[in-house]
Amino acid sequence: MKIAAGAAKGLEYLHETANPPVIYRDFKSSNILLDEEFHPKLSDFGLAKLGPTGRLHARTHKEECRLQKLQHCPAVEQNWTTQFRK
Repeated sequence: MKIAAGAAKGLEYLHETANPPVIYRDFKSSNILLDEEFHPKLSDFGLAKLGPTGRLHARTHKEECRLQKLQHCPAVEQNWTTQFRK
């Protein structure tokens, strides 16, 4: 339980205290390393993104559509077509 609590504290620090906040998007057991005293350390920040500053919560286009219960979200469709045209 101490390892899980330590990993949660690390996530809390990244999301709430770090400036700018860091969105750690690859949280899984294999990305939690332990030091000599079994203190957890988050690793593999390859998928991490800098979070928003000055906003309380950031949502992706897909989350916005899901929250609004839209079946076809123009923002998501536009995002996909832009990516494939490049």
